[in-house]
Amino acid sequence: MATFPFCVDLHGKKGLIVGGGAIALRKIEALAPFGSRLRVVAPDILPEILELAKRGMIDVEKRPFASEDLDGLTFLVLATDDSKLNRRIADAARPKIALINVVDSPDDSTFYFPALIAREKLTVAVSTSGTSPTAAAEIRDQIEKALPENIDVILEWLAETRGEIKRAIPEPERRKAVFAALYRETVARARPLTRDEINAVLRRVGDAALDETRGESLTEKGPCKGFVAIVGAGSGDASLITRAGFDAIRRCDAILYDELLDKALLDAVPSCAERIPVGKRAGGRYESQETINALMIKLAREGKRVARLKGGDPFLFGRGGEEAQALLDADVPFEVVPGITSALYIPMVAGVPVTYRGLSRSVHIIAASRADHEFNDDIRKCAQLRGTIVLLMGLNRLESIVRELVGAGMASDVPVAVAQGGSLGETVVARGTLNDIVEKTRAMRIQPPAVIVVGEIARLDLRAPRRSDGSCDVCGDVFRR
Repeated sequence: MATFPFCVDLHGKKGLIVGGGAIALRKIEALAPFGSRLRVVAPDILPEILELAKRGMIDVEKRPFASEDLDGLTFLVLATDDSKLNRRIADAARPKIALINVVDSPDDSTFYFPALIAREKLTVAVSTSGTSPTAAAEIRDQIEKALPENIDVILEWLAETRGEIKRAIPEPERRKAVFAALYRETVARARPLTRDEINAVLRRVGDAALDETRGESLTEKGPCKGFVAIVGAGSGDASLITRAGFDAIRRCDAILYDELLDKALLDAVPSCAERIPVGKRAGGRYESQETINALMIKLAREGKRVARLKGGDPFLFGRGGEEAQALLDADVPFEVVPGITSALYIPMVAGVPVTYRGLSRSVHIIAASRADHEFNDDIRKCAQLRGTIVLLMGLNRLESIVRELVGAGMASDVPVAVAQGGSLGETVVARGTLNDIVEKTRAMRIQPPAVIVVGEIARLDLRAPRRSDGSCDVCGDVFRR
């Protein structure tokens, strides 16, 4: 069973480490910054530990352990290289001491040393209940990479503003949302907020003001603009989003999201953020582009940080340009974060590179439908193009596409690959030529969304070989899909 990570104030508390070797040194280094009265007892003690004693950080006694050493202790660490001695001391200590750590013996311990992130104002502890310190350290390192470099400055500033916010917002749930929004905003800006920026957060989340008798208000009058991030979620799994895109959804106050994306991305959205689904799938019900534009503008004018999460890349048949233009016209600040387009990703996971020296030196990406949902007549012009033709949103028009290309002069034996994939399931590929690809696609029951690749490049299948368990035959890594 997992252990509960109590955060204990060790300042001034008495602790004993029995042992003077390398393991004892590591335990001393972990404990020393937390202000305990630490004593080390061992017949042989490393010079590094003796140096810490000279600097007044610990007390050291070069002698064997004695039973009276257990008197008055808050915690005990047994770090000798004699497991029997460690266990014997632990058994004697249990009636007197609640907190006992026996190195490399979880069963004999009542507390474990976590993998620590220790800053001035922040402590993060990762524990595997003694089962795998290596795994705990790896997880700790991943968490540390996600922390802002100036986290102590941010925490100090949040502490200074805490009383003011508590007085302004008595309702606990709303106050919690404000504190969360303040933290996200300071992280996004990498500095403490100005008064105007605090006011903006309170207007959109807190809806509060200070006591009028203080002669000041956190919610000054006047317009307040938020911000919109138009984010490409990509067409693969959630791990393939850019870091900038992930940060945008992690700190948003509201998110408008499409249907064709990995819903695991929504796990990163703050719990207090407003979630609005606006996408469509296979012709189902969806919000009009005008409605989406109006929603973005409305939320931003309320002062909210808005994430518009779109499948693929916003500027490649994603109507991101229309959304950017609407925000420009409304004078709403925004950014566009690119994503991995299905035009490249789905062929890639199907083993089809859209360029290859000697086979294809150009790529032409075509939408099979026009804005009015009618067939794109420009497709017949593709029959005269060299290189790779990638057709999106064309699976239901595949028969018409083949007819137009052949009718415009393209040879019927030109290779074609139709790949179903993206974030919604396993990649399925039908390979053939213009002459037989319609029948092969039907036989494999390929469903939208799918990408059609036409050209010599479609002959290739560069997927790494798989074992029966789905892992790579070369490196052993498990495939995402």
